[in-house]
Amino acid sequence: MSPGRRKAPKKRLVVVDASVLRGAGHRWPSPSSEGKSCAEVLRTLWRVCHSGVYGELLAAEANHHQSQFGRSWRARMSAAGKWLPQLEERGWLQALLASKHCPLSPSERANARKDSHLISLAWVTDRIILSTDDTAGDLFARLVPLDDRLAPVHWINPRTHCERLIPWLEQGAPERVDWQLGRRASR
Repeated sequence: MSPGRRKAPKKRLVVVDASVLRGAGHRWPSPSSEGKSCAEVLRTLWRVCHSGVYGELLAAEANHHQSQFGRSWRARMSAAGKWLPQLEERGWLQALLASKHCPLSPSERANARKDSHLISLAWVTDRIILSTDDTAGDLFARLVPLDDRLAPVHWINPRTHCERLIPWLEQGAPERVDWQLGRRASR
């Protein structure tokens, strides 16, 4: 590498929850003001060349709940080969949620099951989830003491972390402990 040239950031496989696609607003390239942070993060994923991944459940959820901006973003990512199908393995997580040692109430377990596909996708990719659903992230963090496979998963809300999230994505999304479920569990 010649002097003065920066090394290209590592390209990551990122799980983008339907809540982010919905939260991005209505128009590509100009989102609504309340969706600006989600839209900026989606634009950054596009510009930096990270890829979004989806499984069957996430695709169905996104088709049902995404905004016009989210739909346009997915179409552009798909056309560029950067919105990728991924097989998910949810057996271990479903077993954890059914365990008698699970600290979640029955309603919390149901909510965790609803979003378990995000964890499953993250686990088989680069362990990065973008979601505006902090409640789900907190539920999974409470499961870390039962299964440390959850600890390294990054759960990041674009609405609350946009200013730090964009540079992090631009730098190749290196491991950041403060956004991992293991750190949430220790709070």
